[in-house]
Formats: sequence, C-alpha cells, structure tokens
Amino acid sequence: MENEMFTYEKRIELFKEEIDKLNQLTHWDDTIKFINEMTLDYSEKLNIARVDLFDMMEENRNYSYANYYQRANFKKLDENVAIFKDKAELIEKIQIQDGFRCPNCNGISKDPQECDTHIKVEDDECNWKSYGLFGTLGKGFNFIVRDDFLKKPKVHEIFMPITLEQPVIDIDNDEIPF
Repeated sequence: MENEMFTYEKRIELFKEEIDKLNQLTHWDDTIKFINEMTLDYSEKLNIARVDLFDMMEENRNYSYANYYQRANFKKLDENVAIFKDKAELIEKIQIQDGFRCPNCNGISKDPQECDTHIKVEDDECNWKSYGLFGTLGKGFNFIVRDDFLKKPKVHEIFMPITLEQPVIDIDNDEIPF
C-alpha cells in the first residue's frame, strides 16, 4: 500500500505539472483535495488501486479538469450509490421490463433516461431526461458497474426502477394503532 501511495502521489505531482504548463490552476487546491478524497473513497469501495483510478479518469477526461473533477460527476460512494459487479447483476436487480418512474410527471417510462410516457406537464408532453441539468431531482437511482468502471469512470443516474421504489405509506394520524 505504501508503494501504491508513492505512485499515486507521484502521478498527482505530474498532473499538477501538466496543468501548470497550461496555466489552468484555477481552484487548484480544492480540486486536488477533491481528487484525493474521491480516489481514496472509490479505491476502498471498488477495490481498485488509486493510481489506476486516476489514470483511467485522466484517459477518459476530454474537458477541463475543473469541470470534470467535481461531485456532480463523482458522487460519494455511500448508501445512495449501488455498486454492481457486472451488467448482468444490474439487470437482474432493476428488472428493466417493469419500467422506471419519471421524476417529473411520475409516469412509468420504459426508457431509464428519457421519459417516454407522453403525459402532459404544463401543456406539453413530458420529455424529462435523467442526464439533463436537474438530473432525476433526487428521485432517481445511482449506480456503478465495477467491471466497466475503469473503461468509463462514471456514476450512472437513471429514473428509479419501479421494482426498487419504496412504498409510500399514507397514515391518517387518527388511525395510528398505538
């Protein structure tokens, strides 16, 4: 682990030098702090070396570091982000055929990212996208597929699969049995 830390720290130093040459050091301290915290979190939860994570993220990054390395792209891996070993495990869990709850119109969409319910919302058909500016309004499903993560380091956000919805219990205070 000590050898890996040296390698990771050396890689971060090289990254700093690359960015410094481009004169893009805006908010550098915050970004490095975020990268360090995020790679530690992801390394522990995904059992992937930090240096490998960072190298793959850099390989996949095709826009500015300041916009790429932020919480919107790399959510904290807590109870709000499911981790699946592979796509087969993901598909078994979410039961695609049951559909997905659109956070905007509350209809059941067959597409996990684009509402296809045709429900009218404010005089127009709902066309909500899970990948849009407001995502899933905090009502979606976030996950990582470990086997694909090094190829495409991303936390996916889709509409909530119907099979994973929590039932809403509506209890009138006068009817509480205790």
